[in-house]
Amino acid sequence: MRPVRFAALVLSLATVASAEPLVWNGSFEDGREPWRGQGETRESGSAPEGEQVLEIQGLTNSWQGPRQHFGERLGNGFEYQGSFWLRPLSSAERARLGLLYQDDNGWHMALLAEVEQPVKRRWVKVVGEPVVVSWKGTLRDAKVQVIVDGDKNDPPDYQVDAIEVMKGAAIEELEDRFENNDSLDAAYDLGMLSLTLSAPELYIHNATDKSGPAGDRDFFRFSFEQRAPISIRLRARSGTADLGLRLYDESGQLLVESATKELSD
Repeated sequence: MRPVRFAALVLSLATVASAEPLVWNGSFEDGREPWRGQGETRESGSAPEGEQVLEIQGLTNSWQGPRQHFGERLGNGFEYQGSFWLRPLSSAERARLGLLYQDDNGWHMALLAEVEQPVKRRWVKVVGEPVVVSWKGTLRDAKVQVIVDGDKNDPPDYQVDAIEVMKGAAIEELEDRFENNDSLDAAYDLGMLSLTLSAPELYIHNATDKSGPAGDRDFFRFSFEQRAPISIRLRARSGTADLGLRLYDESGQLLVESATKELSD
């Protein structure tokens, strides 16, 4: 048996906090405030929620659609999930719900929900996956916006209803169940490698400490019985970390290192 040790730099995990709404009056039952952009509220017997919808007509640019600014209510390093109801009144190629924010490096957009080629004059509910939103420096502005594109840059007419953006999980430090494993001698033993060895929830207990050249590191050890190619894959939860990995042999000699999310040998 030939034991092999490897060290991995990984992300502190995210915990799921109670979700809270970020958008106000997303169903337009109280008129169009605080929404900006073109569009008028209409009573509709087919409204997915309540009796009112927002109808947008005559745009010359897709970015003239409804938007709502919320500034300081946007939290740095939180997960956000969005959804909305859409009813195209003319041919539409794509509809998006974007969370746009401006920091010291300019404007950025997190795509909250998207649908391709929605059917004309039919309501469709568009629901996205959670995304993590973070910025550097000062947050200067933030807004949620509906963008509906037509064929050949001709914005279609459409109705929207029940626009929702939920603020969910924040990146928080959790108890590290593998500590103390901050050196090769103290490496946590993951056991024997057979066909596949899965070790979920690897955790760096102080990922924000950058006092050293490589930041904080944790060490793990596994073993295998015969010579064979191996592949090691690391995945950061919510895609919020840069991953680095070093592979050592049993004597502590460095075999290979990688700054990507996958290392094969």
